[in-house]
Formats: sequence, structure tokens, C-alpha cells
Amino acid sequence: MQRKVMKVVTAIFLLLLLAACGAAPEAPDDLAFSTTPVVGGAPEFLEEAPEGYPVGGTSDTGNEGYPAPAGTVEGQSVDGRSQTAVAAYELALFVALDEFSPDAYLHTIAPSHIMLSNLGNPPVLPGWFYIFKRPESRRELIVQVVDNLVTGTTLTESVSDIQPAPLPIDMSQVVLDSDDVFARFDEVGGRQEGVPYDLELIYLTGSEAPIWSVVDPFSQQWIASFNAVTGEEAPNPYGQ
Repeated sequence: MQRKVMKVVTAIFLLLLLAACGAAPEAPDDLAFSTTPVVGGAPEFLEEAPEGYPVGGTSDTGNEGYPAPAGTVEGQSVDGRSQTAVAAYELALFVALDEFSPDAYLHTIAPSHIMLSNLGNPPVLPGWFYIFKRPESRRELIVQVVDNLVTGTTLTESVSDIQPAPLPIDMSQVVLDSDDVFARFDEVGGRQEGVPYDLELIYLTGSEAPIWSVVDPFSQQWIASFNAVTGEEAPNPYGQ
């Protein structure tokens, strides 16, 4: 089932999307949050990348850095995941350290289809979504990486802490990569043909290690979890 942490992210992105359309959304009764969006009220697609990482092509609307629709970029994969989640993390980290904070740390790798749905399904492939935080702050930077491109970033800020609290993820300790998670998922017989499964990586207080979870993008169900350090099947990190 959909988890509280993703409810918060969902609500934040809905605020951003509604703000871009000029609407005045009402906060859900059980959530309290505010947002600090980038200019325009939506993810800022990079016009000029700092030296050291690439950007995408030019869209028909003239927004440089926004990738062209799927299938039009040479070498583009079908899902934007030609790099594993661990490999693509390096691009996202570069942006976080450069644009957000030199003390930025990884908070979550979030399910891409849920993120894209909250953004109104822009013409980008799923890729990977990384959420970064900095010490003593509720502000977050969300970075999307598609293949070897950083496609966009956005800032959000909650007014209350999520419980159980997510801990910083040390990617040097993560042994199980995204490809390994899908392989383990196949081993336990959970995959259904044709479903573009998503992944979440989070380290919640009370967990033994960061936990990968396989997410059904249609039902938004967390359906299998694995310890990112040992590779062993793990309980649902949210305890449900």
C-alpha cells in the first residue's frame, strides 16, 4: 500500500503542479507542509550545466536541457535506466553538492512513476529520482536522472518531520544495485510480465540497513523488499 513518506512527496508535488497552473490547493487534513519551489513552480530543467555533467537536448518549446520525447534521442534507453541506480547516483550527487549544499546527503531513491504522475506526466522517461537533504533542515532537493542526463531539479520543504525518520544513506555501503534487486525479485517469483516495476531505496529508523522495495506503478503497492547490504529478503520497512 502507499506509504506515508510517499504521501508527503505526492502532496508536495501536487502543490508544485497546481501552483504552476495558478490553482490554490487545499492541504490534506492529515498532512501539514509548505513548499519552496524553483522559479516557475515546477522542476527547473537545466539550461546550462556546471562543468562536469551533461544536459539533455532542446525541446520544441525552446527549453534547453529538457529531454526530447522518448525515442528521439540517439542512444536513449526505453526506460531511462541505461545506468543502474547506484551508477546514476553520482550525477545526482554532483548536482546536489553543487546547487543545494556541500553537506547534502541521500535521503531516498523514490519510485519514478509516482513522481512523474505527480508532475503531470511530462515527456520524460522514468529514469531515477533522488531526494537529497542537508543536516538540520527540512528542505529537500529532488533530482531526476535519465540515462546519463540530469533532466531536472526541484526544491521542497515540509513543515513536520516524517516518522519513522529516514536516516542518511551511505551509498558506499549499498551492495545490492537496482539490477540486483530486480534479479532477486525474479527469484522470489514476484514479477508479472509487462509491469514496469519501480524501486524505492530508503533507510528508516529501526531498519537494520537501507531497504530496497519493489513498487507496482499502477497500484502503488510496495510488494517486495530486500536488504541493500546483505541482499536478503526483508520486511516491509514501513511495518505494514
